Amino acid sequence: MNQQEYLDIARQVLDRQLIDSNNIPCGKADDLEVECGPGGRLKMTAILVGPDARARRLPGLLRTLARRFLGDKVVRVPWGEVSVITSQIKLKSRASELGLDGAERRAARLIRQIPGA
Repeated sequence: MNQQEYLDIARQVLDRQLIDSNNIPCGKADDLEVECGPGGRLKMTAILVGPDARARRLPGLLRTLARRFLGDKVVRVPWGEVSVITSQIKLKSRASELGLDGAERRAARLIRQIPGA
């Protein structure tokens, strides 16, 4: 794979909505994990999701501030979990199986704290 093909893949994946196997939105592709294989060939290994993956794309001070206010969690979604890429990225598994249900759990905790909810 040459560098131009890699850039096309990055453009087609980064910032796209992830959809789990139940068609539930479960985050956005914040960064990519790539390995260099034999002969210098690049191989996509994972999609990284979460505030720290997003912060890694920012310059110095902004990165530090983002990590401080948004946290440093990153969920690694193996590339083999990708079913199809269109305007969204469809995954083969449920969000809970991939660790992508954190926002849902936090929302449920907040709702339980509301009187009468």
